[in-house]
Amino acid sequence: MELLSTGKEFREYLKREMNLALNINFKNIGKCKGKSFFDRLYQKYGRLSQVKEKYFDRLESDNGLYTGDIELLFRILESAASKKYRKDFTARMKNTDHL
Repeated sequence: MELLSTGKEFREYLKREMNLALNINFKNIGKCKGKSFFDRLYQKYGRLSQVKEKYFDRLESDNGLYTGDIELLFRILESAASKKYRKDFTARMKNTDHL
């Protein structure tokens, strides 16, 4: 039995997590006005460093997406990937311990 994700499984996992998080977050965005919505996101995902904020500002000028939108997508992917990595790493360590 394989415990670790393949690349395809990992991409599918990220897509599912992104869809779920976007559905939840954008349903909530109408219930609270801009600033309080992003304050809640910062509480959940943390604030960006100055370097990352400058990077997102450049992306905004290039593609027209707002910095907050890009930051939200980045944080969702980062959180989902970290969670999946920890799960795979834990499974691998348990498998190694059994050997």
